[in-house]
Amino acid sequence: MQQLSLAEILIPVISGIIGYGTNVQAVKMMFYPLKPLGWPPYFGWVGIIPSNAERLARVGLDLVMRDILKIKDLFEGKASEQFLKGSEDRMVDMTRTLISEQAARRFPAMWQMLPDSGKAAVYDTAVAEVRNMSMVVVDRVIDEMPSLLNTTEVVLHAVRSDRSLMNEMFLQVGKKEFSFIEWSGLWFGLVFGLIQLAAWVIYPAWWTLPVAGFVVGYVTNWLALLLIFDPKEPKRILGMTLQGLFHKRQAEVAHEFGNVVAGRVFTNENIFMQLCRPEAREKIMAMVDAESDKALAKWQNHPMAMGIVTPELASEMRGEIRVTVEKELFAENGVIASITAQSDQIRVMLQERMKKLDPVSFENVLRPAFKQDEWKLIVVGAVLGLIVGFLQVLFTVGEQVL
Repeated sequence: MQQLSLAEILIPVISGIIGYGTNVQAVKMMFYPLKPLGWPPYFGWVGIIPSNAERLARVGLDLVMRDILKIKDLFEGKASEQFLKGSEDRMVDMTRTLISEQAARRFPAMWQMLPDSGKAAVYDTAVAEVRNMSMVVVDRVIDEMPSLLNTTEVVLHAVRSDRSLMNEMFLQVGKKEFSFIEWSGLWFGLVFGLIQLAAWVIYPAWWTLPVAGFVVGYVTNWLALLLIFDPKEPKRILGMTLQGLFHKRQAEVAHEFGNVVAGRVFTNENIFMQLCRPEAREKIMAMVDAESDKALAKWQNHPMAMGIVTPELASEMRGEIRVTVEKELFAENGVIASITAQSDQIRVMLQERMKKLDPVSFENVLRPAFKQDEWKLIVVGAVLGLIVGFLQVLFTVGEQVL
C-alpha cells in the first residue's frame, strides 16, 4: 500500500477546519450585513434575518401574541380601580377645577351665592360621578383591548425602528444553538474527512476534494440543524439520552424569549403608543363621550339646572370638558398609560406558558418563521465547502493532480 503524504494525512484535519469555518461563516451570513452589500440578491448580500425581518416578526411574534398569550389574558381578574389609583388625585383636582371654571364663567351669580357647603356638595357629587364614569370607561377599554391594540403593528413598529432587533432576538434566544452549529462543523468535518481521505486514496482526481468539501459543508449544516430540533422528546440511544438542543433548553429559551419580547417589542411605551394612534384614540374618546352624555343628561334634568342648561350650552360644555378629559386620559402618567403598562406581565406570562408547552407547540413558536430560510444556511455551507475544497487542492495536493 502506498504511503500517505503529510498533505493527505491532513485531509481529515482540514475537513474539520472546513466544517467549522463554513458553519461559522454561514451563521454570520444569516445575520450580517444589516444593510445590503452590493446588489442583492445576485450580485450582493444582506443577512438572511435582516432581509426577512418584517416577515419573521410578523409570523413569529404575532403568532405568539395570538396563540400563546392573548391580549385579554393580561387583564383577567383585574379590576378597573387598580388602573385608576395613580390618577385618582389628579382626577379629583381636574373635576373640581372644571366645576369651578364652568360654574364661575357660565353661572357666576348663582355660583357666588352658593355657600361653601353647597359647593362642597356639588364637588362631591361631581367627583363621584366622574369616578363611576372612569370605571365604566376603563372596563370598556379593557373589554375592547383586542380590537384597540393591533399587536401586528406593535411588532412591525419595533422592527422598523430598530434594524438590529430581529438579529439580537435570534442571537439572544438561540445563542447556544448557533454555537452548536459552528462547533459541530468541526467534529462532523473530522468524521467526514476520513471518508474524504478514503475517496481521495481510491480516486485522487482534481475534483474529489472540492466535491467532498461541498458534501461536508452541506451535511454538517444539515446535521447541525437536525440535531438542534430532533429528537423532540428525550430518547435512549446506545445507552445515551438524546434530545434536540432547542427542546432540551426549553426553560432557558422561554426565559430569554420572554425577556426579549417584553423588553424590546411589547414595551409599555410601544403599547401606549398604539393606543394613542388616531383610530384607537377616537374609539376610546367615543366611550368617554357616551358616558359624558349620560352625566350631562342627569345634570340637565336636575331641578336647579332645568331651563338654565340649554342643549346649546350643554354641547359647548361637553366640547370643553372633552378636551380636558382627553388630555388627562392620554397623559404619559394617565389612565391609558396605566392600562398599557403590561410589559412585566407579558414577560412573566410568556415565560411561564412557553415552559409548559408540548414539544411540537414549543418548536412552532420560533421555527416556522425561520424554517423557510434554513435551506439557505445549508446551501451557503455547501458552497463555501466547495470553494475551500478547490483551495485545498491548490495548496496541498495540487502537484499530484495538476
